[in-house]
Amino acid sequence: MTCEQAHLDGAYVLGSLSPGERLAYERHLSGCARCSRAVRELAGIPGLLASVDARDLEPDAGAPLPPTLLPSLVREVRRSQRRRSAVVGAVAAAVTAVAVGALAVGSTWERAVRRRPRRRAAPSRRRRPVRRWRRSARSP
Repeated sequence: MTCEQAHLDGAYVLGSLSPGERLAYERHLSGCARCSRAVRELAGIPGLLASVDARDLEPDAGAPLPPTLLPSLVREVRRSQRRRSAVVGAVAAAVTAVAVGALAVGSTWERAVRRRPRRRAAPSRRRRPVRRWRRSARSP
């Protein structure tokens, strides 16, 4: 779940919100654990930014970039994209081959089961019980 005011955490910590926005965000912080945690994580940023020397932030005009930098970066990015495309293609082909194989085995198995003659039970050769006639005591 995302918070609608999550994008304001950095502006709040750096003090760039207007007084009305700041008050509304402070009210929001009391009820939103996610934004409160984000503000606590960013709380040390103003101190770190204050310790940076302004001269370190100015661009260095003394060292020009080599003219081969951009073409080499483009070449590396294209190589990476080709490699990624090849891997994705190989994985897709493998998944397709496995699916086709599974379907082929399944349909072959199903046909084999249908064609197999059903075994009929052999007639039982059970012996009939022999009835013995008892002579009754009244017999002559």
